Amino acid sequence: MLLALIACSAPSDIQPIDPIGRITGEVVDITGAPISGAEIEVDGILVVSDLSGSFVVDGVTPGDHVVSFEAEGFASGYKRASLISWETVTVGVTLADVGGTVQFDATEGGLFVVDGVEIDISNLHYADGSTYSGMVTMDLTYLDPYSADMKYAPGDLGALSWDDSFGKDDEPTSPSQLVSNGMFNLELDDEDGEELEADISVSMPVSNGQLPDSYQLSEGDSVPLWIFDEAKGLWIESGAGTVVWSDADQLLLFEFDAANTPGAWYNCDQPIQWTCYSGIVRDVLGFPIRGALVQAQGGWTASESYTDENGYFEVRVAVGDTVSFSAHTAVGGKLWSTNWSEYISGEGSCEEPDNHDIPVCREAGIVMADNLELNISGIDAGDDGDQLRAWFWEPPGDPTRCQDFWQEIPLDSCVSTSPEDYPDSFKTRTVGIAYETRSAGPWVDVKTPRDTYRMDADTINDNPVYLWETLDIQNKELVRSPVDLRAGDVLRGSTPGNAQAYFGPIKNETWMTIPKAIDIDNVSGALGSRSRSSSLHLGFDSGNNDYLLAFVTTDSNTDGLMCRIKDDGSLDIPAADLQTLPAGFASISIYRPQIDWAEGPDGLPIRLQALSGEIVEVELK
Repeated sequence: MLLALIACSAPSDIQPIDPIGRITGEVVDITGAPISGAEIEVDGILVVSDLSGSFVVDGVTPGDHVVSFEAEGFASGYKRASLISWETVTVGVTLADVGGTVQFDATEGGLFVVDGVEIDISNLHYADGSTYSGMVTMDLTYLDPYSADMKYAPGDLGALSWDDSFGKDDEPTSPSQLVSNGMFNLELDDEDGEELEADISVSMPVSNGQLPDSYQLSEGDSVPLWIFDEAKGLWIESGAGTVVWSDADQLLLFEFDAANTPGAWYNCDQPIQWTCYSGIVRDVLGFPIRGALVQAQGGWTASESYTDENGYFEVRVAVGDTVSFSAHTAVGGKLWSTNWSEYISGEGSCEEPDNHDIPVCREAGIVMADNLELNISGIDAGDDGDQLRAWFWEPPGDPTRCQDFWQEIPLDSCVSTSPEDYPDSFKTRTVGIAYETRSAGPWVDVKTPRDTYRMDADTINDNPVYLWETLDIQNKELVRSPVDLRAGDVLRGSTPGNAQAYFGPIKNETWMTIPKAIDIDNVSGALGSRSRSSSLHLGFDSGNNDYLLAFVTTDSNTDGLMCRIKDDGSLDIPAADLQTLPAGFASISIYRPQIDWAEGPDGLPIRLQALSGEIVEVELK
């Protein structure tokens, strides 16, 4: 055990860094199979999905974004994403197969029937107004919202409609939620794949499905036309069309004209009577999940939202609908979800949100503080072996990784193991011994009521770690720098952060309190010799912890015991356990742990483990 005898302090010089975040998700087709090679774009950042359909968009600035999806043979897709700072938000999309493809001469235009939609196309031109006269490729995909899942539709049927108080030259600004009777996607490209615009006249099938009478369409109805705005991620009211009855096809049709329109999604929709539904999404530790995707699907509800920094969300739902809700977050390369459903009885409010827990572990690091008193040969009785260390990592996902692994040891019992095998002694991986870690910046400060201890970043097997060095060699001399931790100390932490690792600054946050000290009875040095054929008893001052930890470590460092005991002032190790150890010198340590979590800059929980303990030496005969 290394001792340090000189206290030190360091200033807290944290410079602000611009927050960024990530958007991740999966691109799949109608069967749920992954779509590889899909192009995903966010604010000019372009990435491609891998063989599993997964993607990650790095370096995204906080704010509201529209994510676009393009893949050969599929209709375009769009999703909104809301990013706060440093965290990863989840965007999943299902792309619909193109319903039909037609090629024609732009100078001739023509009347076509594709995927059940009749469309008359003329005046093919580019966005700058210049006329195009070559061959045109038209892809058209029709979506009946009552025979296909609305997850193929762009956005979530959130819309902006006209407000009668505005003049005709104003843009639609009134927030609405729609119920769809039918929609289609139209893509017009020139011979080089550049997008074209055109004047179109359309006759498309529409369906009432199981809509309530108030939303049923009838012949002669004038219904708003909506066009999806790729920049806003919303449906925009863009005119109107007329519902007609087709005797030949025995179905309702929606007829409209649209001039000078680029390829896009077109929708025959009506605003619904909607109300607010809210909730809070949390992880397995009860921490709010930022940027979780919340989706609401019902008979005539289709909406989605993202949680804020408090895990809070609001979605618009139709009154009188039975709605299935789901919340999703991507952690550890996997999508984690929870599901529930509710009947929406009437106009409600968002004042009393319920909690909805996703069974996912988002723990992203550990800070450890040990307040230790040593009673070992060659060391002054009562000397300190206080320590500070920290690791940070990407969250694992597996909920078992957030469990209190010490509770796998039955209370008042011991398990045989060696210190080097501690991580493998548990079903869950030992927290604080991370296999792959990430940087939180060039240093981590831990401040006590008396001093500030700066742990400069170091690496072990190329992984960043933060350890307070109690011994250092300077100018060929051994310099001791002790940590002075005391029971009741409140520890505060700071770090400048590391933008490349998506770890923001931590500024003087309260982390943990050092628990009550362990004081073993009648100890003023080594315990002397004890027989392994008899049980070993140690008394100490009791406390109110749920449990204490005790370890027996031998000189060989290959054999040892781990025990979990009551905080009742008595450690009793049976002879049967002692006989698993070799004869010789051993150390016995008793720790009173205090384990809690704090929210990191990315909203991810960081485990805080404070220990007070005492170590004594014994010779086992």
